[in-house]
Parts: sequence; structure tokens; C-alpha cells
Amino acid sequence: MNIRFLKFFFDEKDVFLLIFLIIVSLASLFNFSLDPFNNRSLIVIGLFALFTRSLVSAVRYDKYFYIMIIALFLSLFFSPYTVGLYLTIALIWYSKTV
Repeated sequence: MNIRFLKFFFDEKDVFLLIFLIIVSLASLFNFSLDPFNNRSLIVIGLFALFTRSLVSAVRYDKYFYIMIIALFLSLFFSPYTVGLYLTIALIWYSKTV
């Protein structure tokens, strides 16, 4: 399913990712706790996924999905900087192996 907005095309993954970012940003803005997750780490994961999802081919999307699930798990324990560093290293490693 593709959604057209002006000259841009979005699929359902992009729409759900934008909804996720809006919800996490609003929760952070109104100081609503998303325990046990760190709000800023969730924003880092969402922004990273938003910018890098188009770099990943649909054929090999499963490894990218596992990288994001591990990042979600790491956001339980680590700071946003550590999660961002993990995502950067994992994406570089992923791009070298594919």
C-alpha cells in the first residue's frame, strides 16, 4: 500500500514510524513516562529508522528488523548516545556484509 503526499510516496512502514515518533515526542514533551523505556532513546531509534530505512532493500529487510529490535531492547538499559552508537556500528556492519 503506497500513500501519495504531494510528490512523495510513503508506504505503511513510513506511516507507522511517523505515528511512533509523534507519540514518543508528545510523551516526552508532556513528561509522560514510558517506563521501562527511555524516551530519548526511543526518539533516537525512531529518527535513525526514519533516515536509514530507505537504504535497506526490501529483500533483506529481516536483518534490519532484528537490528531495530535489539536497539529497542538496548533502550531499556542504555543512554540515547549508546543506542545511537550501536545503531551506527550495526548499520555499517550490516552494509558491509550485504
